[in-house]
Amino acid sequence: MRRWLVRSITVLKIFGSQHDGHVEDHATSRIKLFVLGRRSGTIGEKSYNCDLVGCRKTELSQIICPLCDKNFCLGHRHPADHSCDKLEPPVHKMTKTSEHVAEILQKSKVDKTPRKKKLTKKAKETAAKVNLMRLKMKATGSKSIPDSERLYFNFYLPFKLKLEPKALFVSRLWSVGRVIDAVAMETNLRNENNVVGSKKLKLFDTEGAVLMADRTVACYVCEEDALFNGSDLILEYVDENINNFLTLCLKAILTQSVPTTKRK
Repeated sequence: MRRWLVRSITVLKIFGSQHDGHVEDHATSRIKLFVLGRRSGTIGEKSYNCDLVGCRKTELSQIICPLCDKNFCLGHRHPADHSCDKLEPPVHKMTKTSEHVAEILQKSKVDKTPRKKKLTKKAKETAAKVNLMRLKMKATGSKSIPDSERLYFNFYLPFKLKLEPKALFVSRLWSVGRVIDAVAMETNLRNENNVVGSKKLKLFDTEGAVLMADRTVACYVCEEDALFNGSDLILEYVDENINNFLTLCLKAILTQSVPTTKRK
C-alpha cells in the first residue's frame, strides 16, 4: 500500500509539473483523504476492533465470545486467551473419580486380612508331593547316598544372610545334626555348633518346632503329622536355649535386633 502511494504521488508530481499546479494539489489531497479514511475505517471494507484492553488489532468479521458476548481478534478469540470472566475452571474427571473410589473404600472398610489356618496332615502331604517334584529337578547332595535312602528338602537359610533357599537331598539314616553339617558345608555357612558360647545352627519345621540334633531324619518322617519327603525346613542361627522358632521371632521383636522373619 505504501509503495503504491509513493508511486502515485511521484507520478502526480511529474504530471503536475507539466500542467497546471492545481492538478497536483487536488490529486494529493484526494490520496490523503483515502489514506485517512482507511485508517479510520470510514472507507472500504468494515473492520471490527478487539475488545481486549490494550489490543489494537482489527478483523474483517466479528468473532463473538459465546460466554461474554464481546468481540475479539483471532489471537484472543478463545475464552482463556482473553481471560473471560465467564470462564469456569475445568473439573478433572479423574480427580472426582479417585475421590469417589476412596469414599466407597472408606465406607466398606473391613479387615480382610486372611487368617492363616493350620494345614491338615493330608494338605501337608499333598503340598510336599508337589514340592518334591520340583526339588528332584534341582536338588544337590552327596552322590554316595543311594536313591532308596534319599529324602528331599527345601532349606531356608539364615534370614540375615539374605540367601535363596537351597534344595538338597539327604539320607533318611542321617541324624539331624549331620544334616545341619551337610547343609552348612554345601552352602558355605559358618558352623560353630561345637564351639561353646557361640550361636548354634538349628533346624526348624515350618510350624516353628525344632528338630533335635540327635534324632534321625527318618524318625521325623515316620511320625504322625511331622515331616514329609519334599517339606520345607528352616535353618537359623539361634542361642543354644532356643528350641522353638516362634520363640526366636518373639525375642527378636522384643529386642528389635532382627527384622521380621518372613519366609517365602
